[in-house]
Amino acid sequence: LHFVRDISQRKKMEEEQFRQRHLVESLLTTAEALNSTLDIREVSQLVVEHALGVIPAEYGNIMLAEDDTARIFGHSGYSDIIPHTNFTEQTWVVSQTYTMKTIHDTQQPLLILDTETVPMARTKPISPARSYIGAPIIIEGNVVGYLHLGHREPNQFRHEHITQLQAFANQVAIAIHNTRLHQEIRTYANELEARVQQRTTELETLNDMLEQEIYERIRIETVLEEERNLLRTLIDHIPDEIYVKNTD
Repeated sequence: LHFVRDISQRKKMEEEQFRQRHLVESLLTTAEALNSTLDIREVSQLVVEHALGVIPAEYGNIMLAEDDTARIFGHSGYSDIIPHTNFTEQTWVVSQTYTMKTIHDTQQPLLILDTETVPMARTKPISPARSYIGAPIIIEGNVVGYLHLGHREPNQFRHEHITQLQAFANQVAIAIHNTRLHQEIRTYANELEARVQQRTTELETLNDMLEQEIYERIRIETVLEEERNLLRTLIDHIPDEIYVKNTD
């Protein structure tokens, strides 16, 4: 007798468990980085690299935006695809870039299975992607950046990758938020120190003025006492009597 057992379902489950475990490990690694550095570029670079290790993309980047201008803070995988490109000095206009504008307006991740079907998405910032997936970096309800991944072949991403990518984007948001809080605390501490120093200087000045006033009073009292003693001596040695009349 021969028994045939279909293990394809079990293999799928094992592969899914492996992918989930790999995702968790990658997120934990980036979380540790968040606790060890406040350098946004360092965190961004690490997040991109780990996202590429979980999601089947060839290359990716993280862009942070100020007003309508976006700049790359971390990237990986471009050296063989777009060589000799200095990404750190380039800027992109969010409102004129289809992928970022769409993500910004919806505040939701964007998945494009084949950019040939969406010609506007064939341009920057991750050209020459045929498969594209991107997620917003949101802080306090505002989109402050974008996590982009791409592949030169179509249909490389699935809907489950959206959740995974958003998890990485959320970690960047946490890092940026922590950095801003740290900067605000440092600014407040510096301002407080400056106010304390100013108040200390004012008190020292007042103290100097008070000491000067006390010294002047003592000097005047000493002079007056000397004059009184002199007058008393003169009076004591005058033979005639002297009367002091109150003119009032």
